[in-house]
Amino acid sequence: MRFNKQVTQILEAIADLPPVPAPAPAIIQQAHIIRNIDVVAAALIGEAGGEGERGMHAVMNVIINRCKGQPDLVRSAVQTVVRPKQFSFFNNYNNGQETMEDIINKAKKHTSWNKAIEIASLGLEKKLDDITNGATHYHVYTGKSKVTPKWSSPEVGGRNREAVITNTVGHHVFLKNVR
Repeated sequence: MRFNKQVTQILEAIADLPPVPAPAPAIIQQAHIIRNIDVVAAALIGEAGGEGERGMHAVMNVIINRCKGQPDLVRSAVQTVVRPKQFSFFNNYNNGQETMEDIINKAKKHTSWNKAIEIASLGLEKKLDDITNGATHYHVYTGKSKVTPKWSSPEVGGRNREAVITNTVGHHVFLKNVR
């Protein structure tokens, strides 16, 4: 009987507490931005983590160049990197083999994670120079991971005569006018 009285008193005390305020919209927006930066940084790690800061910088330039003219750069950048068959690091996400948390957690283990976050942040704030000269595509063109997509320039084994090589960074070749 005494136990029931204590429970009743506790429940009444809880009922008298003011409601918990909803998170401020700014806090919610900031949480989404942080999450989006993680997705973009994961792309930089997965696509060019082995190419160092300059390689990740160049991949960030491609992401930004693909989003030109979009009103919301952050949202467009995330949509760009997770679009199927665009950025291979997200292939397992797109085919249901990994969650986004898996992808991000894998990237966070890379030694260049903090640098990737920095580059992603600068890029999304439009504070990153374009070292790719407007490239919208890239691929590995040397080494054991070399690929030769048909959309690439004939100079590196592709079939697209309109594609223009704008730069090379590490094992990656960067191109524009890819159709």
